[in-house]
Amino acid sequence: MKAFVLSLIACLVMVVNAQADFYGPGAGIAITDNTTNSSTINAVNILGPNIVTFDSVTVTVSNAHQFIGDVTATITAPNGDNVQLFRRPGTSGFGSNGNWTPGNYTFVLSGGLAMPNSGNVAPGTYNITNNLGSTQLIPVPDLDNYSVFAADNINGIWTFSITDSATGDTGAISQWGMNITSIPEQSTCWAVGLIGLASMRGFGVRCRARQAASL
Repeated sequence: MKAFVLSLIACLVMVVNAQADFYGPGAGIAITDNTTNSSTINAVNILGPNIVTFDSVTVTVSNAHQFIGDVTATITAPNGDNVQLFRRPGTSGFGSNGNWTPGNYTFVLSGGLAMPNSGNVAPGTYNITNNLGSTQLIPVPDLDNYSVFAADNINGIWTFSITDSATGDTGAISQWGMNITSIPEQSTCWAVGLIGLASMRGFGVRCRARQAASL
């Protein structure tokens, strides 16, 4: 009985204590003038296919893009749901003339830094933003945030896109990846429960054997 109870507790802990899984790395992307370039990840999660929270995207910039105000980064789920990680930082007529400098960038829903409106952008953790204050109209601001991915199926092709909406400056990223927290499959808990039942049955057999030995 003790083994069965412990197995049920383990099952409940497994459900409550869902962990964020990393998917990637995706291939690098060249950032070229007046173009959208993309890289994909074929994500597979059999035990927990449903998204609880989409936690973050991490991007490694390998070649600086001078004039980050030209650039928009977007993540798109297999079902077409998409979110702009950032959109043409800067509020001037041409966006920020700062550089997107080499290093690792993590984009979260909250708790990070705000994308600067001017000056170079250093590696670090930033909040996603569609930059509604920008005077740049291309691409159009996307009002969605990571919550749009809640309850989506993880499995399938995820796409990371970089759009450069002007001429004169280029750059590149070397890789990207994403962290997603998902729900464990119910069948996992059934398996744990069956193990517990088997253990309880064995416990009963041992008790009967002991009783017989004492007679």
